[in-house]
Amino acid sequence: MVSSARFAGVLQNIIPLILALLTLVKNAVIMFILPLAQSFISPTPLTIWFYTAFLMSQTRGGISAKQIQRETGVTYKTAWRMCNEFRKMLTEDYDPFGGKVEMDESYFGGEEKNKHANKRTANNRGRSTQTKTVVFGMVERDGKVETHFVPNVKRNMIYPIVASNVDKSAQIYTDEFHFYDALHVTGYAHATVPDIERIYVMGDAHTNTYRRLLVSG
Repeated sequence: MVSSARFAGVLQNIIPLILALLTLVKNAVIMFILPLAQSFISPTPLTIWFYTAFLMSQTRGGISAKQIQRETGVTYKTAWRMCNEFRKMLTEDYDPFGGKVEMDESYFGGEEKNKHANKRTANNRGRSTQTKTVVFGMVERDGKVETHFVPNVKRNMIYPIVASNVDKSAQIYTDEFHFYDALHVTGYAHATVPDIERIYVMGDAHTNTYRRLLVSG
């Protein structure tokens, strides 16, 4: 039988990862599923919507509304509307983050002290990525959210993500992790809060918006 201590250790490892995945799912629901669900307030059966999505995903060169009409038996107007709704949901927002942008990194995978001695990994503390999943996130206050699973939080991994997604006019807020120190060198306005001193807000500088998203997920 599995001992209660071992079971508790397994939960310590699994729960943080589940919370991270739930956060990603919640963001996907807000950005895609809820708007698409509004399209389902129609007499068209849900099975036809799903079949239409399947047909659209199976053709490299795209598929016409006329073909959807022939395949599903709906009217041309209905076929065109379904295709249009799916295409709108698949259109990505490529506008860069602007205004006030918070950034933070999170580590999911449980603490070594909660594992059995023979399951622990040496030198695996704090921001170690040996047995933890790393999520780097950015949130535009009163705007969009973007998260990335990354193998590490080195500058050559994260800074290209920032450069390709955040406008130079943005004001960036982070904690005091030294990894972020060079952001101002790359042309960004950057302010920090000393979390290590248990100070989480300094004027307009904080990362609480991003952290609330993790907790609510």
